[in-house]
Amino acid sequence: MEIIGRVTRDANVKTTTGGKKVVEFNLAINEGYKPKNGGDYVDLTTFIRCSYWINEEAAKSFKKGAMMQLTGRIGLEVYINKAQEAAGAITFNVTRYKTLVFAKKQDSETVASEAPQYHPAFTPDAVHADDDLPF
Repeated sequence: MEIIGRVTRDANVKTTTGGKKVVEFNLAINEGYKPKNGGDYVDLTTFIRCSYWINEEAAKSFKKGAMMQLTGRIGLEVYINKAQEAAGAITFNVTRYKTLVFAKKQDSETVASEAPQYHPAFTPDAVHADDDLPF
């Protein structure tokens, strides 16, 4: 499964009792809709707890504000909260990730633009003079 969203806080690395390292972070997926009855536009945000077990160095990529494309397995964590009520959280075990938009530096200097980064041979405005395409 693939999901796309923004990291809500910088990732942290935790160590399990067995000594394995895991990168943990949260992702917010924003979407919305306009009701059929003509009401106001409704914004929806879904928060997902994510974990990445492959390489702890990946924590450097999961910075607050970064937009990420994640591939992995979705799950559900069900528990009883402090008020003794049933509660749940969506979880996502990440197997691959791609940074679509980098987070901003602390001093507000942008690391990368909002536009996706293309390989030079595949830039959208690359025009080849020897193309004889009819459109």
